[in-house]
This record gives sequence, structure tokens and C-alpha cells, in this order.
Amino acid sequence: MSRHALRLPYDPETNRVDRVTGLRPVAGFSAFNFYQSNDSSNYNSLQTSLQKRLSRDLAFDVAYTWASNLAYFRGDMHCCGGGEQAQDLNDLRSNRGPTTFFVRHVFRSNWVYELPFAHLTGSNSRLAKLALGGWQASGIFTAQSGLSLPITQSSAAAGSRPDYIGGDAILNVGLQYLNPAAFRQVPLNSVSRATVRPGNLGHRTVFGPGWWNVDLALSKRLRFTERVNLQVRADMFNAFNHTNFDNVVTGITSAAFGQFTTTRGARIVQLNARLQF
Repeated sequence: MSRHALRLPYDPETNRVDRVTGLRPVAGFSAFNFYQSNDSSNYNSLQTSLQKRLSRDLAFDVAYTWASNLAYFRGDMHCCGGGEQAQDLNDLRSNRGPTTFFVRHVFRSNWVYELPFAHLTGSNSRLAKLALGGWQASGIFTAQSGLSLPITQSSAAAGSRPDYIGGDAILNVGLQYLNPAAFRQVPLNSVSRATVRPGNLGHRTVFGPGWWNVDLALSKRLRFTERVNLQVRADMFNAFNHTNFDNVVTGITSAAFGQFTTTRGARIVQLNARLQF
């Protein structure tokens, strides 16, 4: 699949301070955002899927997507930049890179299995059917690569990024995901407090960690009559209690630069019952 979007909105900050003098082009006014529709994006993907319809008590779907999504800013219909400012408004080409929604690999599968307890016993009694029939196991498995990270440097110049000085950008040791030694702050001008030049790090060229998750469910339907039945169900979200770290600190001036701050959540078990009549 290939898609090209034109005239997407973005809001570059204009009337920025001069990097040397600290003065603004229009004196007496602070920086302001100029809303316009000059952003564009390209989306290309390979999408595959496999489906098995219910037979022999089993049904499942499997899907995989490889994708690339590039733009100059956010690359969507959102009205605001959301921190996606260009370092240099006279060189927007250098700001082209992965969008906020860039995900290279996505794999998803789901399945439903009617547990054959009643068939295995071979019993046709009403009690056996009530106790052993109607069992169902299901699940969802999701795995995907990480989102792009907006690595920034605080300064008077909007959209400032640091320099990449070589080595592995990703350390991934304990809670430290990014490697601070691979980046260096651009010096600030003592007058303007802006970086003396744009950093050489590309826009969103470093990616966060991938993650995977399994949700499982077990349910039992008790059919008392043709019209009256009771379904009891147990749902386990993140069934294996796998830790997926999230939210990397991307501001290089922070003491916690490159560290994880949260996870995607621990296991949650939910029990419910529904009576139909």
C-alpha cells in the first residue's frame, strides 16, 4: 500500500530570536505560531494476513505489516505541532523524518478454541453436557517495534536538537534506554540563549523499544434451556505479566535523559458473568 498526503496542517513558530543577537525580526512581538497547510507525508507498507475460519473447534487470524511513514512535521490532520518544530525554517528538508505514528513492524494474531471436553468423554447425558460443554479459550498476541523518539535540547530556539557524536544511540541497560555518551549538547549563545547552530541529529531518527503482549480469556456457557443460559468468563490482560517499559525521557538537558519512566502496565484479571434469557 502506498499513500501520499498533501497540504497537511502544521504551525511553525515564527518571529524567532536571532541566534547571535537575541533580537526578533519583528520587534515588540514575541514568537507566535503561524498556522498553514504545507506539510506532506508518505506512507508505504506491506500488509499480509492469514485467516482460518472456525473448523474442528478452532479459528484464528494472523496479520503482519511492514511500514514506513515520513513527513516534515506530524504528518496528520492535527492542528498543532505538538513539539514537532523545525530547527531551521529555511531548511525544512532537514526536518523530514519519521512521523509520530511511525511503526516499522506490527504483528497481531487472535484465536478462539472450543475446548472439546464434551467430545472427549463421549457422554450424551444432560449433566455431562452442562458441565463439560461450552468451554472456550481465546487470546490475542501483539508484537510491534517501537515508536520514533523526539530527542530535543532546551534552548531559546524552537525545535532544537543535540548533536549525534557516534556510537550506539541505544544502551538498553536496566532503566537506561538511550546512551547519553552518543549525544552532545550544542553550545548556547550567551546573548540569545539559543543554540549557536542546529544540531546534526535528524528528526525522530532514533526509535523507542518494541513491545509484546498476550491477552487470554477462558469462558464457560451453561445452557439451562434453549432460552436461558449463563456465561462466566475470566479475562487476563498481559496474561504473562511481561514488563514492557515505556516513555523514554528525550530531553538531553534532563538528568534522567534516556531513562524509562513508566511501563505499559502489569497483569489485570477480570471476572464477569452474564445471564441471558
